[in-house]
Amino acid sequence: MDRRAGTHAQEVQAIGGVGTSLVAFLAGSVLASQWQVFAPLYEGFLLFIGGVFVPLLGVLVADQILRRAYSAPEFGDRAPAAKAIALVSWGVGVATYFAITGVGLVGTPFFITDPVWSSPIGASLPAFFVAIGLHIGLSRAEALLAARRAPASGSGNP
Repeated sequence: MDRRAGTHAQEVQAIGGVGTSLVAFLAGSVLASQWQVFAPLYEGFLLFIGGVFVPLLGVLVADQILRRAYSAPEFGDRAPAAKAIALVSWGVGVATYFAITGVGLVGTPFFITDPVWSSPIGASLPAFFVAIGLHIGLSRAEALLAARRAPASGSGNP
């Protein structure tokens, strides 16, 4: 095997990497020079993904607080397609987030609704804690109702 062939291939890969880096640098420089155009769109995008994922994290944290341990079948074929309580908690958390930030592209005239109320701590923490609180509250209410419906063992007439 010729060592020069391997060395040549490595040189070609290095040159290709430099070329890709140069193109990425130039594209980033052009976009950065036009930041006035892209900044509002990017901010709106960040607010949107924050509005969706922050309450979702709240639901996951609440579920972990409630359950603390899971069995393997819960993630397999016996897993429910969706839990209504989790979806409701997530939806209310999302609604809380967008009630504080408004719905639309920040900094542009494309706004569906203006903010309903303002928060001195932003929208993430209220949405996170609303999702956690609602998920814990609804889950505990569901458990209480299930316990009341279940017949008490050892009681009743023989």
